[in-house]
Amino acid sequence: MRTTLITLGLLFSLAVPCFAQMQATPMEIKKDTEQGVFVARYPRMSGETAQEKNAALRINTTIKNVMDQLYRGVLDNWQQPKKDKNTAYVSKDIDYAITYDDDNIVSINFTDTFAQGDSQSLFIKDGMTFAKTTGKLLKWKDLIRPEDKSKMTKDYISGLLIAGVKRGDYVLYLSFDELDAMPKNYYVDSTGTLHFQINPGILGPFTAGVVDVDTGCVTADHIEEK
Repeated sequence: MRTTLITLGLLFSLAVPCFAQMQATPMEIKKDTEQGVFVARYPRMSGETAQEKNAALRINTTIKNVMDQLYRGVLDNWQQPKKDKNTAYVSKDIDYAITYDDDNIVSINFTDTFAQGDSQSLFIKDGMTFAKTTGKLLKWKDLIRPEDKSKMTKDYISGLLIAGVKRGDYVLYLSFDELDAMPKNYYVDSTGTLHFQINPGILGPFTAGVVDVDTGCVTADHIEEK
C-alpha cells in the first residue's frame, strides 16, 4: 500500500483564503491499492496568536478525525472478500469548498464521491461550520438570528422543500409531505445564508442528488456557543 501526505501550500498559495488572522492550507491524503483508491482533500487551519493556534488545532483535529473515520470505512470494505469482480474495486474521493468566512466563523462543505465497480458513482455532501475564536464545531441553532429562530421549524422547512419541488429544483418521493425532524446537515453560503443539505435516499431517490434548501435565514453577528 502506498500512502502519501502532500502539502499543497506552494501550488495553491494564490488560492489560500485568509480567515481574519487564520489561514487554510489545502491538504491531501491518498491511498492507492489494488482494491481501489482513497483520496481526501481538506483544509488545515493555522494561526499566529495563542488563541488562534488553539482554535486551529481544535478545527484540524475534528476534520482529521472525520477523514480517518471515512478511510477506515473504505479499508473495511477493501478487506471484505468479494466474489464479483465488478464490485471488488471500491474508491472514495473527498473534496471541499470553503463557502463562507468572516471574523467569527468558517463554513466548509465536503463532497464525498463513492464508486464501487461498474455501478454509477454516488455523491453526498456534509457541511462543517466552526467558530474561529474557539474552534468549536457549531450547530445551525448556534448561528441563527433571534428574529429567525421562531420560524425555523419542521413546517417551515417542509414548505420550502415542497416549493422547491414545484419549481423543479429537485425531486422528492411522492409520499413526502413533511419532515420527521429538522435537518442537521448544513453550510453557510457566501452571503451568510444558512442552507440545509439532505443527501440522496433520505427524501428522494439516490439518482436525484443532494437536496439543497436555502432557508433564507442569515447568520447572526454574535455566535451563541452552547
